Amino acid sequence: MTRRSPSTVPCGPIDSITNTYQVKSLGDDNYAVDRQANGTFVAFAQPNTNDSLNVAPLNGVNGQVHGTISYVVHSTTGPVKANLLPEQALATGSHAQLKQLFPGINESDISGGSDWVFSYHTAHGSMTQRYDTDPSTWGNITG
Repeated sequence: MTRRSPSTVPCGPIDSITNTYQVKSLGDDNYAVDRQANGTFVAFAQPNTNDSLNVAPLNGVNGQVHGTISYVVHSTTGPVKANLLPEQALATGSHAQLKQLFPGINESDISGGSDWVFSYHTAHGSMTQRYDTDPSTWGNITG
């Protein structure tokens, strides 16, 4: 199931991102959910702030973003594709989208999400952020 959902990531704004959720039953009311995110971004200055929605973009530094993240969801009703909004409000995170996809679940019904990988590509370079590497190794995209 694919839903376009403009969103943000912890380090800053994304112009447009399409999330594709792949859901597989694990039995016993548990589901493996893989989120694939693909879209475009505009880089910004000083990403390590608590106010990532109000940062200045870096002129001409934009490109493609691709990422994956996996969850396990416990739900007695299973997924309801129609409940996942086709357009998400700015800053709607994965857990909020999973709660749309699986009606009636609570935060405690969602596990995982700690095995993410996101790659950013521009005409001037690339960088990859990965859950199991030190942030100092991720690099930086500049103009």
